[in-house]
Amino acid sequence: MTSPVLLFLIERGQNLEPNKQELFLRLLEQIKWQHLPEEQELFTGAAIDKVEVHTASKRWEFVISLKQVLPFTTFLRFNHALANAFEPIAQTTLNLKAQEKTLNDRDLGDYWAYVVSTCGVNSPLIQELCQGKVPYLDDNRVMLLAENEIIKNFLTTQALGPIERTYHRYGFPKFTINTLIDESKSQAKIDEYKEQKARSDAQLAQQAVEAIQKQNEKRQQKAKEKETVTVDGPVQLGKKIADDAEIRQMATITEEERSVVVQGYIFDKEVRTLRSERKLLIIKVTDYSSSMVIKKFSRNEEDEAMFDALAVGKWVKIRGSVQEDTYMRDLAMNAYDIVEVAHEGRKDTAPKDHKRAELHVHSNMSMMDATNSISDYVKQAATWAKKRSRSLIIVRYKLSQKRIVRG
Repeated sequence: MTSPVLLFLIERGQNLEPNKQELFLRLLEQIKWQHLPEEQELFTGAAIDKVEVHTASKRWEFVISLKQVLPFTTFLRFNHALANAFEPIAQTTLNLKAQEKTLNDRDLGDYWAYVVSTCGVNSPLIQELCQGKVPYLDDNRVMLLAENEIIKNFLTTQALGPIERTYHRYGFPKFTINTLIDESKSQAKIDEYKEQKARSDAQLAQQAVEAIQKQNEKRQQKAKEKETVTVDGPVQLGKKIADDAEIRQMATITEEERSVVVQGYIFDKEVRTLRSERKLLIIKVTDYSSSMVIKKFSRNEEDEAMFDALAVGKWVKIRGSVQEDTYMRDLAMNAYDIVEVAHEGRKDTAPKDHKRAELHVHSNMSMMDATNSISDYVKQAATWAKKRSRSLIIVRYKLSQKRIVRG
């Protein structure tokens, strides 16, 4: 049995040329079109003006004359029926020509989303146009309200031309769409943005407060745990350092070393809290041949308690690596182990009646900053000596010169 589509092709191939209106009626039969009651008069006098067959793209374009622009639902049904009938052989496109040249708001609005989606413009803003305002008539002019300047610029520079041509292809008379900024919509968008920003700011502020509270709670918890850590006896950070370990004089350390042991007196101490909440111990130690900066990072609360217990004035033995410090631009030691050691202070072993005091001073004969002459110092020493029984005061000046004043 010959299909309706094939029958239509055969008639054109055999040069059977009924008039254009009859050809249109034959097309309605072949696509099995059924009028709804309200559509009875819509196709009266309709005719096929031309059928263009594009062989390469397998597309048939039907140019059809109608009395008026079809209601949008009727147009969709007709376009769908035509496409289904010709689907086995080709794609179809409609080019409708309406005799009536009038426009109305209903048709403009009903066709809007379909026209925008089929106008051939590819842009993320197309979806926004489909869901936005529709065109309307104002004093016989087609107007369209754009939500903002961006949409308006997109319409005028890219979209309006293809949209107007697509309307015309579906039977509408030629017209120009005039765009305006929807001030109420723009203000609503601005208000909405401000409201969203206010909510976002409030949410961020709340999150910040909660984060600070959690951080404070964590610090308080750590502080409580730290309170329970006590240091009994000498400080020991890391491993114990053997008593017979070779101790280097600091003055002999002039380059980077992998592992050395030094011993000295703490004359400065600082503990820094890092962003990671770990702590960094920085102590300055001297063995009186030279001095070094020693650094050590805490590993736990016990280490931090040891940091607190380590005080200026203590003697320590330290094992670690010596490296060039980026910030100090000098050699510093990264400590592996720090152990507090006992150190006997200097004792005065002279008999009670032969105690002495030794003063080291600079006079105005020295290169250092001094204003008094050495005779001033001798006089002052003699004054002090008179107050002591059988005492000896030695005044050193200019490194190599001595004067002895006996009292």
